[in-house]
Amino acid sequence: MNFQPSAQEFVPAKPWRQRLRNMGFTRRGLRKRLMIGVPLLVAVIACWLWFSGGRYVSTDNAYIHAPKLMVSSDVSGIVSDVLVHEGQTVHQGDVLFRIDPEQFKISLDNAKAHWRRPRSIFSQ
Repeated sequence: MNFQPSAQEFVPAKPWRQRLRNMGFTRRGLRKRLMIGVPLLVAVIACWLWFSGGRYVSTDNAYIHAPKLMVSSDVSGIVSDVLVHEGQTVHQGDVLFRIDPEQFKISLDNAKAHWRRPRSIFSQ
């Protein structure tokens, strides 16, 4: 038994095949186009992703993430005035805050009350 189709069954496909051959879509021509076109398309997409992804910094609000520093003083006390606000540029020597002097006055008075003069060997 032979299951090969007859020549009449291929008749409707013949005009399409002829048109494709006239346009250069033979198996050999199609293979060449795919062998060149697909790697070229992959290279173009890869270059586009490389140049458009993460190479340049963009900002929405133009805020620069500068380091924030903790400010402390040599003495402890209650901060009475803060003379700067967030984001302000400060220079060396600028006063940033003031500490309430009342606690220092109390400590000084306490130290003066408990201070005794050392005895001198010459005093009697």
